[in-house]
Amino acid sequence: PIDAAAMAKEPARTCPICGHTMKNQKFSVTCDAEEGGCGLKIPRSVCDKALPSTAIDKLCKGTQTSVIKGFESKASGKKFDAALAVDKDAKKITFVFPNAAPAMDMEGLVCPKCGKPLSDERMLLKCECGFILWKTQHGATLSEKQIKGILSGSKVLVCGMKSKAGKKFDAKLYLNRETWSTDMEFNNKKK
Repeated sequence: PIDAAAMAKEPARTCPICGHTMKNQKFSVTCDAEEGGCGLKIPRSVCDKALPSTAIDKLCKGTQTSVIKGFESKASGKKFDAALAVDKDAKKITFVFPNAAPAMDMEGLVCPKCGKPLSDERMLLKCECGFILWKTQHGATLSEKQIKGILSGSKVLVCGMKSKAGKKFDAKLYLNRETWSTDMEFNNKKK
């Protein structure tokens, strides 16, 4: 929270989505929907971490913040580091994790089980029928080409996966059409 004196000193900011004037409030900087704005709310504190005014300024300009250290997960209580960005479609602030996989073009992908469009979540692709394909398999992040190959029924070589014991291995991943989950096929070479 911020006091009235500090709020009065804050610069005028505009909404990165609709260009409306943002209101400086105690717990957030808000694009007021009642006054013709889109309703975007930039909180002053995220996951028990107060945001510096420089981060709020960047978000109001529609640019991603630098990585902020020390967020605390509400579910696990663990600390984590992430940048913040404005999700213009959802009209909210989202985390951008360091070393996250680059954005993939998952438009138009359909469920191999029922043929309906797949929903692209951050960590997985899913369908309303219950089908799920995780974008990371045994510690290896799949490329867009590998994901599309698996969905089309191909056996796709994935290198650098890790066993539970921590040993790296390579295997071909494919979609088991009985369980609708990924299975592995190993080469019969000695390790």
